[in-house]
Amino acid sequence: MKILVCGGDARQLYAAKKLRGDGYDISFALTDGGNDEKTAFAGKIEDADAVLLPLPAFRAGLFNAPASSLRLGIAELAALLRNAKIVIGGILPPALTDAPDVRGVGFFDYYPDPAFTLPNALLTAEGVLGILISQTPRAVRNAEYLIAGYGCCGRATARSLAAAGARVTVAARREDARESAEADGCFSSSFEDLPSIASRFDAVVNTVPAPVIEADVICRLKKDALLLEIASAPFGVDFEAAAKENIRVIKAPGIPGRFAADSAGQIIASCAEKYLRQCRAAELCGLAANKKGEEAL
Repeated sequence: MKILVCGGDARQLYAAKKLRGDGYDISFALTDGGNDEKTAFAGKIEDADAVLLPLPAFRAGLFNAPASSLRLGIAELAALLRNAKIVIGGILPPALTDAPDVRGVGFFDYYPDPAFTLPNALLTAEGVLGILISQTPRAVRNAEYLIAGYGCCGRATARSLAAAGARVTVAARREDARESAEADGCFSSSFEDLPSIASRFDAVVNTVPAPVIEADVICRLKKDALLLEIASAPFGVDFEAAAKENIRVIKAPGIPGRFAADSAGQIIASCAEKYLRQCRAAELCGLAANKKGEEAL
């Protein structure tokens, strides 16, 4: 089976390496500054059995291909994918998957799949731990941290830090999430109560892509506290308030791709292979059904 690997960062290259090792025929487009002509790109798409798009598929409305000079919007990419058979990627926008140009194309977004989110969250937690060790003056076991949000990444990060001996508080909107955090050995808080306890924390790790760490919290932090933003846009930290208070901020979205690209790429490849096996099984079932129908005639 021929897979065209398009755009993205080092995760794509490691995913391609694993897929090639598993016997797939791999080619590349928009990954190294070459193949920047739309016509060449379209030809490669048509020749492939499956197309692997990056995570995220788009940044700021443009296809995520930082090594390429070609700038493609969602509609432009949809037009190029009109002859694709299977398209796999992370955070595929509905404007792409629902575009008239790609009717009949099989799309698979691995980003919500637990086979991706759970191991990817563990890589994120490992990266957060590394940043906190290297960028803060206190040992983890002597530090007190706030984790904003208790989704997959928040949970994995909180558990990792607590296991290392830190005192961890989780801020979450839902009561059941706060109860889950406490069951995992953490303290918990609502976002409304954060201003009253903000002065305790040596670092704040935000995982929520919405405003939750705002000025009323930031102004009460220790002056040497670290704000670590790992959520995607529109982010959760008030960066202007942090600058005003001279609180250090590190923006680190996409931690797995930055700190563990090989492992992250292997997770992506495994998810892609799972979907391709499902497609193959469905194809074989369809062929078997057609054969039975022909025999009945």
